[in-house]
Amino acid sequence: MATDENEGKANPSSGNNSGSEMVSQLQEDIHQVNISDEMEEAYLNYSMSVLVGRALPDARDGFKPVHRRVLYAMWRLGNRHDVPYKKSARVVGDVIGKYHPHGDTAVYDTIVRMAQPFSLRYPLVDGHGNFGTIDRDPAAAMRYTEVRLSRIAEEMLTDIDRDTVDMTPNFDGTEKEPTVLPARFPQLLVNGSQGIAVGMATNIPTHNLGETIDACLYALHHPEASVDDLIRFLPAPDFPTGGIIFGLSGVRQAYRTGRGSMLIRAKVHDETDDKGHTSIVVDELPYMVNKAELIKKIAALRSEKKIDGIVDLRDESSKEIRIVIELRRDAHTEAVRNNLFKLTELQTTFGINMVALLDGRPQLLNLKQLVNAFIGLRREVVVRRTRFLLRKARADGHLQEGLAIALANIDEFIEIIKSSSDRAEACDRLMGKGWNAKIVNEMIGSVAGNYRDYRPQDVEPNSGFRADGLYWLSRVQTERILDMRLQTLTATQQESIIAAYKELCAQIADYLDILAKDERVVKIIADDLLYIKEKYGDARRSQIDPSGDPDFDELDLIPRKDVVVTLSRDGYIKSQDLSDYQAQHRGGMGRNSGKLRDEDAGDQLIVASTHDQIMCFTNLGRLYLINHAYMVPAGSAGSKGRPIQNLISLQQYEQDDGNGGKEMALERVTNILSIPTPDDSHCVFFATARLPVRNQLLRLNRDEVKLEELPEDVRESIRTDVCSDRDEMPGLPDEKWRQLSLTDLPICVQTELKELTGWDTPEKEEERRAKKNSKTWSMMNVQDLSEDIQSQARTICDKALNDLAAKHGAEWDAVTLGDLPAKARNAAREAFRLTLLSDFAREHFVFFATARGVVKKVPLSEFSKVQNGGTSAITLDEGDVLIGADLTDGAHSVMLFSDAGKALRFDENEVRPMGRTARGVGGMKIRPEDRIIAMIVANDEGQMVLTATENGYGKRTPIAEYTMHGRNTMGMIAIATTERNGKVVAACLVDENDEVILLTKKGKLVRIPVCDIRICSRATQGVKLVNLKDDDLVSVTPVKDQGGDDAEPAPEGDDGEGSEDGPEDPSPEETPSLDDL
Repeated sequence: MATDENEGKANPSSGNNSGSEMVSQLQEDIHQVNISDEMEEAYLNYSMSVLVGRALPDARDGFKPVHRRVLYAMWRLGNRHDVPYKKSARVVGDVIGKYHPHGDTAVYDTIVRMAQPFSLRYPLVDGHGNFGTIDRDPAAAMRYTEVRLSRIAEEMLTDIDRDTVDMTPNFDGTEKEPTVLPARFPQLLVNGSQGIAVGMATNIPTHNLGETIDACLYALHHPEASVDDLIRFLPAPDFPTGGIIFGLSGVRQAYRTGRGSMLIRAKVHDETDDKGHTSIVVDELPYMVNKAELIKKIAALRSEKKIDGIVDLRDESSKEIRIVIELRRDAHTEAVRNNLFKLTELQTTFGINMVALLDGRPQLLNLKQLVNAFIGLRREVVVRRTRFLLRKARADGHLQEGLAIALANIDEFIEIIKSSSDRAEACDRLMGKGWNAKIVNEMIGSVAGNYRDYRPQDVEPNSGFRADGLYWLSRVQTERILDMRLQTLTATQQESIIAAYKELCAQIADYLDILAKDERVVKIIADDLLYIKEKYGDARRSQIDPSGDPDFDELDLIPRKDVVVTLSRDGYIKSQDLSDYQAQHRGGMGRNSGKLRDEDAGDQLIVASTHDQIMCFTNLGRLYLINHAYMVPAGSAGSKGRPIQNLISLQQYEQDDGNGGKEMALERVTNILSIPTPDDSHCVFFATARLPVRNQLLRLNRDEVKLEELPEDVRESIRTDVCSDRDEMPGLPDEKWRQLSLTDLPICVQTELKELTGWDTPEKEEERRAKKNSKTWSMMNVQDLSEDIQSQARTICDKALNDLAAKHGAEWDAVTLGDLPAKARNAAREAFRLTLLSDFAREHFVFFATARGVVKKVPLSEFSKVQNGGTSAITLDEGDVLIGADLTDGAHSVMLFSDAGKALRFDENEVRPMGRTARGVGGMKIRPEDRIIAMIVANDEGQMVLTATENGYGKRTPIAEYTMHGRNTMGMIAIATTERNGKVVAACLVDENDEVILLTKKGKLVRIPVCDIRICSRATQGVKLVNLKDDDLVSVTPVKDQGGDDAEPAPEGDDGEGSEDGPEDPSPEETPSLDDL
């Protein structure tokens, strides 16, 4: 008892001592820290945990952890696309119970979004039930809906059971989960990702699968490809809801830097009902726009009168989007549409912020980095899968060797097993004996390579063959033998073992070859991508409208075609397709070109390409530019056109009002001139249809152009490039050599390679047609050729480059562009192009003529920059107007024609070059009542001059009959201006194969072949060109080389030589001269 009491009395004291010691120990463990530093470190740790563990996708497979865990859990459940659906609650429970220790709502929301076709471009979950709508209606509860993996989602998990990715323990260590999925396609780019973390966010748009795979294939075959190279294949995002991507500059910025923005517009069209009411119909919405909220917004803007003209708004959507916005009859449709884009989510901005985890760290990635991250994953997957299959094939082959030994020595094996006391003794006795290996030697002899390559690396080192020539079994072999059933010990089994062993050895050799050659890995990746593209690829949904870019060149969207541009005397302009005017025989009635007012009249007509610039010269001597002919409003045959001041900024000026006072008037366009432009330049002075520079520029695209046609400095520059290629190409490492595009090689090398491969043979062409996704020659690299052809290609290329570099003088000049490697070939074309354009700009002039006979020549470079407000082209005398402007090169003759039937031809060099504001000099002397009506710039004595009069008569005359005279003289007779003919209204150069378009004062057009117009001498009246009834001819315009095979027949009862409107035309021999009259 005393002891117990003493112990009891001692306990409190002991407890106090222990407590004091604990407090003392705690005080020693407490360290003073700065709370701001501690909070900063803790917050950083928390933010990194959120970034890596929840909010940001992995750049390799494109998944956040929750998405990856959902798909892996469904795969483990066997919830594949070809099995019945499972309840969503079952899947959610499996995910949060095994892999994702968070709330069930977050997991279910993830599943819902992966099942929504308006959220993901290619949904990864196949949902059955209500999974929400584009109106943002919520999905049904998880107990009601059912899910399974979509077919394309299974491609993300292919080969995951073949040690292709690292597995890590789950949150409680009871399961394993993948750190990344094998991802057979670039999911991050295809389906995008959105997420907000701590201090960081990501917003990656969706893309078209086929375009994304094309970009990946190019990057795979061209590791040095730039972002701009990839943009050629992946031009812009492709959203599941469609819409129109308006402008590409922001997209390209995002692809290059990882961050940018773009405008997305709804796709709309106009509809007009039977009563004439116009409606704007919305067919597609921008990505992530809530349709219900959009409709509410439009209705609110209408009621607040912020958008005027809307009378009704209806949502007629079913499976497809259809929002009908009905307008008032007098509403301006374009204005309402623009206001809708401006004030509602029919136009939204999508901010691109391509942040993802790369090497475990959040990074801002550009397009190439995202593509390379995927390619890097696929390389790792293919290599790891191949190693896995290699290990398995080696293990299976090792077992087959043991089985073969057992079957070859079956009696002895059975005796040992029967005499052993247990399985362990039997195993040890079988392993402790060397066996006759004749059958295994025969099996091994049938395969190529080193036997060690076919053995597993994890078996006992003393098993297999030893120095004594006998075969010693491993433990795994003996265990397998002991597991054999007696019924398998037959002779046919031995044959199947040998066959299986040979097949396994072939597989092992293939796997080793894949691991040894990077090009095999690349081919496997490429084949997988092509398979995915063929199976799941579809058409782009989002249209691209690059006109939203500040640097957008709208000309790229306009096809080149010929149009007829007509300008009336009152300034109404329009364009029509040249094909609208079918050729007629001479003497036809023509067809209407426009509805003109009684006081208006057709005045001018030109034929131009839609890409041509139109120079507009006014009565004040000013020049305005219509940048391209397609900008001229198109009109029908019966329309009068649009006022030209809608296209150019004409100025007002003071003029006499006829009563001694002044009035304001708008300057009038008196002359229009089309200036064709080459494909690679839009400057006014770079080319014309008649001059050789365009043909030379186009010829540069042909490989047969010889170097002798290029300037000497260009030829020397090419030699430098060729020598560089000669030094670089042979020294290229094998890897880079194999990556060269076949089109990088000289044409002669390509031709030889095509012969070696039989590329152009009918058999090969048929084989390529039968094979899906076969590459064209321009898509192929050297590595796509067989190995023996690759070796020959290098030898052929080295020889071709050495032969090129050894050429000098005439031999070098005879080399063609096609003989050069791509680098030198392209450099040659660019250098020559710049030389041509520079020379053209320096050597050409614009030649002007006025109605009073004044002429002027201005250097072309003076008009290289014409502002919107126009620029001065010539200073005109009072009452004078500009009647002609054309390009010259200093080697032409100029012809002036007066309405009195006179013509003057003189050398253009008689007029010196002047500045833009100069008046000019006398070109042709005329009477006060006469005026100059046409100017021709001629350069060929074999050409014909067509002259036409106001009463519809005309003729062709050889230009040689117009002899050269001095400038500022009276000239000679060009055509008789009799009462029948009337005054001269037009003169132009024509060729035999040309056609001409005749325009009358009432706007009627007739198109006739030049060959139908008779050739006559100068001082004759000519023949009838067109039938005129109470009308006058005002202009004639040639159409170059259009042919007349499809000409309409002449009017019935008219042989083309006369009509009821005038006396029959005499034959050429009988045509009276002026002396006769």
